[in-house]
Amino acid sequence: MFEKDFSEDKIKLRTIKGIKFKLSKKVVNIPNVGKVKIVGVLMEGQRKVKYLVSTNYKKKAENIINEYLKRCKIEESNEKPTVFRNSPVITGESIEEISRF
Repeated sequence: MFEKDFSEDKIKLRTIKGIKFKLSKKVVNIPNVGKVKIVGVLMEGQRKVKYLVSTNYKKKAENIINEYLKRCKIEESNEKPTVFRNSPVITGESIEEISRF
C-alpha cells in the first residue's frame, strides 16, 4: 500500500527531535472502527517501513510520530506508563495486517 506512496514525488522528509524521517500518510476506513490515519515512517538508515495508526485521523502525521516517540521514552524509563488518548499504535511490519479488518 505505501510502496507507491514512498515514490520520490510523495515523500515528505521531516526532522522531529533530531531524528530524520521519510513519511507518507493515508486516511482509511476500517469497519467497526471508523476512519483512522495510517502513517508510514522510514527512519534514516533503516530499510523497513514502520506503520503508526491513530484514531484521530485529523491529527498531523508529525504529531502522531511525536506522540509515539513520547510513548517509547516512557516505556523505556522507570516511570509508571501513562495512557494517551487517541495515541498511535505500531501495527507491525506489514500494512496487510490492517486490511484483514
